[in-house]
Amino acid sequence: VRMDQQEYQQLMSEMNYYQELLEQVEKSLLNLRKTKDDLLEFEKEKSKDVLAPIATGVYVEANVKNKDLFVNVGSGVVVKKSIKEAISIIERQEKDVLVDQKKIIEKLESCYASLQKGD
Repeated sequence: VRMDQQEYQQLMSEMNYYQELLEQVEKSLLNLRKTKDDLLEFEKEKSKDVLAPIATGVYVEANVKNKDLFVNVGSGVVVKKSIKEAISIIERQEKDVLVDQKKIIEKLESCYASLQKGD
């Protein structure tokens, strides 16, 4: 069964939507992995002097008293966490994003299969 032009355009629109969503999810994964790597590096760091961001592209020299972190856990709530606890939060977020990624890939594959059938 051949699909008409409107069905084809709808399917292409869906595929574009899911492709953009997949790119956003992959960026999120990269950001989470970079944050985790940065925290692991910070944990090993011996120096107490850091450049701390105070605004976009603006930093201040700071001296770290201890390695406790203040982590945004959602809805604007910030809590004190150890580096290991912060990494654990990031790993949970990473798992959630991987689940989302899998769902999006399944949607894309479904769209592609529909496109193949409609040819």
